[in-house]
Amino acid sequence: MGRAIIAGLILLLFHGVVFGQNLLSQPESAEYDPVRHRYFAGSAANGRIIEVDTLGNQSVYNEEMIQSLGLHVRGDTLFVASNGGPLSGVIGFDLTTDTRVIHIAVPGQGMLNDITSDSSGFLYVTDYNTDRIYKIDPLAGTVSNFVTTGLNQPNGIKFDPVNNRVLFLNEQAPGRPVCAIDLADSTYTNLISTNLGESDGIVYDLNGNWYISDWNTSSVFRYNNDFSSDRELVSSGHGGPADIFFDTVNSVLVVPNYMSNSLDFIDISHGPKAVETEFDDSSGGDSDNFLDPGESIDLLLGIVNQDAFDYSDVTVTLTSSSSDLTLGRATVAYGPLSALQAATNELEPFELIVDAASEPQMVTLDYELNYVSHHGSMQKNGSLDIAIGEASILVVDDTRGHDDSYSYLRETLLLGDRLYRHCPSTLGDGPDLSLLNEYAMVLWFTGDPHSEALTASEVSLLSSYLDNGGNLLLTGQGLAGQLETSNPSFLSDYLHAEYLRTQHYPYFVGESSGQVYDLSDSLCVSCAGGAQNQTVMDHIGPVGEGVAELVYYGQSDWSAVSYDGDFRTLFFSFGLESVSEDFQTWTDREVVLNKAFGFLDWLNPNHCCVVPGDVDFDGAGPNIADLVFLVAFMFSGGDAPPCMQTADIDGSGTGPDIADLVYLVAFMFSGGDPLPSCS
Repeated sequence: MGRAIIAGLILLLFHGVVFGQNLLSQPESAEYDPVRHRYFAGSAANGRIIEVDTLGNQSVYNEEMIQSLGLHVRGDTLFVASNGGPLSGVIGFDLTTDTRVIHIAVPGQGMLNDITSDSSGFLYVTDYNTDRIYKIDPLAGTVSNFVTTGLNQPNGIKFDPVNNRVLFLNEQAPGRPVCAIDLADSTYTNLISTNLGESDGIVYDLNGNWYISDWNTSSVFRYNNDFSSDRELVSSGHGGPADIFFDTVNSVLVVPNYMSNSLDFIDISHGPKAVETEFDDSSGGDSDNFLDPGESIDLLLGIVNQDAFDYSDVTVTLTSSSSDLTLGRATVAYGPLSALQAATNELEPFELIVDAASEPQMVTLDYELNYVSHHGSMQKNGSLDIAIGEASILVVDDTRGHDDSYSYLRETLLLGDRLYRHCPSTLGDGPDLSLLNEYAMVLWFTGDPHSEALTASEVSLLSSYLDNGGNLLLTGQGLAGQLETSNPSFLSDYLHAEYLRTQHYPYFVGESSGQVYDLSDSLCVSCAGGAQNQTVMDHIGPVGEGVAELVYYGQSDWSAVSYDGDFRTLFFSFGLESVSEDFQTWTDREVVLNKAFGFLDWLNPNHCCVVPGDVDFDGAGPNIADLVFLVAFMFSGGDAPPCMQTADIDGSGTGPDIADLVYLVAFMFSGGDPLPSCS
């Protein structure tokens, strides 16, 4: 059976779906035979081993045992941890003949659970009931008690080839730790306390990340390769996720659902991803790198491979949703894309042609991305949102491709008819500072909780942007807790907030007497709608000149802090994508976001103001020309001030309005108060 058929199975990503008769009964472990392209699942209920082919069809592989728990394929042998009856112990099947060839009795066994092997071929088996880990030589048929002290229901176990050690889950030990065994002397240490309710299986992927299944939350979580960062949710809704397996051939996580008698197949590979865009209108426009009516623009589209294996024959084809934006060159061939590498089409850019009569608008460019992987020929579809006209908002998507938070924020941005630029931060380093500085405000979001949601380089980037007078709306789960440890000065000196604690509830926040949201707003915000992805709710408070916004219901802690000074920031300790939109009595996400933008969008990001009242920004004001400019803008549709700060003449932080005009006239002609300094 070829890889194209495997791709069909993987792309289905069936979640508990069964093709034909379901033979699974309390599946506790799963494995993959890469030579013969088939999966295996053991059974705690009746001992059967069930074979699942690449079309999802099931058949009985063996039914000699009473209880088959852990499975492990090494070479051409399928090893099984068997309990009960005459075939208790470790059983081995020759995968070339599908016959039983090994039976190793384990003296004193209680309940053999999971099984793995090291680079020398020794097997390691956990015994859940007797609190032991056995070391077995399958060639000699010998068994030794490898670890016998300090264990409390050891469960999942996996050899770590990078560090030449064995990792296991000490399920009922305090903190539910992941432990590492030194193979030289069988001593073990706790690597990390998971604090999960009932952890079961542990595996790693091609990038060295570790996955742990948890019955208590019906979920699978991922840690980075050295367990140095917080776990992130990979999948949920399982029915008793047991000894999970990672299929390195197809980059698929297999989850046996003990309680729902099914297998879940989760594609962990990302495939090539379209990321940052860059515009060049130097030859067909005015060189401001915005799409303006009548211009011809070159579009450079970055493609990134986040996986640990190569892709080839990568091509992208674009189509436009608007007749105002047509494509001169619509298809570009990128060629091969190596593991963990990025590429761009600088030598063959897409050509975008903007109609001369086009109005400012957001246009969607749909893309079809074709490539060849170890699954065979594959295709991904997506879209890019492009602004015709000068966008004032840079939307930095820092989800690293983990979730679809952007789709919820996109919906709200489009409702508000705002021009913006969408910029993914796929590799965790953020866009160039020069790009940030082009925009009056930045909306930066991180989506689902994930390790290093804000990297050191991203924090440095945001610090520099704010030092230049930028305006930042930062929203995401777990950010305050992370920054408290990794970058406390950014949390206190830039966001003007402090971390108090983390809770999973409540999901509701309400009004405050802040400067962005006040008591008159009567806000009632649900963070259990929208993306429905909130699992980490940091509680924060203001420090210094920070202002508290949006209190958690029934709590004395806050979910948002604003700051108005040398720059403006608004920090949400939850994800805006989770706020409800058009749902019963809850305040719409559009309202929450628009009030945030109202707070941020008047101030120029680079502190362009030198002298208030120099409305035409010619360096010679204030004078009659400035007064004429201001009156024309306010009353007869004249041009907007090049630097809006210069028109905030009374220094109120709003306007320009009548108060500014009166202030300027009084200053110029009747000895009024002096002009306040630029803030």
